Amino acid sequence: MIDRRSIVKGITILPLLAVAGGIGTALLSYLKPTWKPLALPVTEKPLNEDKIVGTLEEFAKDYDVKEFIFTQVTVEYTARGRAATDVLGYAVRVPNGSLNAAEVGVGPNGLRRGYGEADYKGQKYSIVVVSRICAHLGCIFQYHTPAEVCSGFNYCGGKTPMFSCPCHLSVYDPAQKQDVPGVGQLAGKVVSGPAPRTPFPFDFALEDGKIIVKSYG
Repeated sequence: MIDRRSIVKGITILPLLAVAGGIGTALLSYLKPTWKPLALPVTEKPLNEDKIVGTLEEFAKDYDVKEFIFTQVTVEYTARGRAATDVLGYAVRVPNGSLNAAEVGVGPNGLRRGYGEADYKGQKYSIVVVSRICAHLGCIFQYHTPAEVCSGFNYCGGKTPMFSCPCHLSVYDPAQKQDVPGVGQLAGKVVSGPAPRTPFPFDFALEDGKIIVKSYG
């Protein structure tokens, strides 16, 4: 039988438990704001909408480049439930024959993963489509001429434009391939570190002269 003293003690301890729980939740939120307490992390999810980032006719010659923005949706444990972030990307035309579509950029469901080829209006196009987020520490890289890369990024071994990151001087060659473990051969070889791998490749399709990004994540 529960006596009066036990009831009073239980009532007294309830506010203390509530305060402790609040502190614990706040601490978890501070350490990992996108986690629910005791929940496993959730992977990032794409917006699941196709996006036309350009047309092949915009790339009249080798190394023509176009910047685009893609929206990435991330699960967020707030009242909103998700956060939308703009992700920067580059589409660039590389010389035909510099990469082999049978080996490089082979993605799921017939999509291209970072590199694809298409014949359109009598021309053959070889297109690289990647995120501009550097694979080293997440800075945004730029697209520079060989002279700019040599003078500002400590790499003078190239004769064509390249992706180059101003934060820690990583340099990527979009017209060279690199083996990424667990993924395969991708465009955008790291020719000067410290980046550990190629830029993140967008899954895309080349349809009716259009470059259509299908997903990101």
